[in-house]
Amino acid sequence: MFQEQLADLTADHLRSHAEEYLDDLQASFGGSDKINLIVPQISSISLVGGVIEAELEKLPLIGVDCLDKQIIPSNESLFYSQYDGAIVGMVSATDEQTADKRCKRYQRFVEHFINVHRYLHESVASNTKPFTIREFLYMSTRFSGSMQSDQEDEKVWLAGFVTNVQWITSEDGESQH
Repeated sequence: MFQEQLADLTADHLRSHAEEYLDDLQASFGGSDKINLIVPQISSISLVGGVIEAELEKLPLIGVDCLDKQIIPSNESLFYSQYDGAIVGMVSATDEQTADKRCKRYQRFVEHFINVHRYLHESVASNTKPFTIREFLYMSTRFSGSMQSDQEDEKVWLAGFVTNVQWITSEDGESQH
């Protein structure tokens, strides 16, 4: 199914840039604004029901899911499609401020990746896939935060983001010559 392939391809490519982009992002902060950002676990996930599940030890986590597909009418002999999806992130910290900063910086990393890869097809060889990515677009972002208490003496702050994205693809079809 194309949705899973599209999410896998995007997650793989995001993972390949994570260390470099996070290093660049960290270099732009100093003093009390500097926080530790490790390379997150990045994978394709299922957001059916709008919920992601992760163990605290596996955070930070970034997941990619492709949720919706619409055909784009075209006079050309290509099957154009618009896929809507999301790149989500979840982080943890020992205090609210660090969780908030960490969450927003991982989201900034994701948004930078999207902006640099608007024409993802130029960066990713997808000739083994039954589609070509024409555009990869940032749509919007939402943030959330909450507190979870694991034990009476220890509090862990969780924060997350959902960045809505859109892929425009052309797919191989029987009527193409």
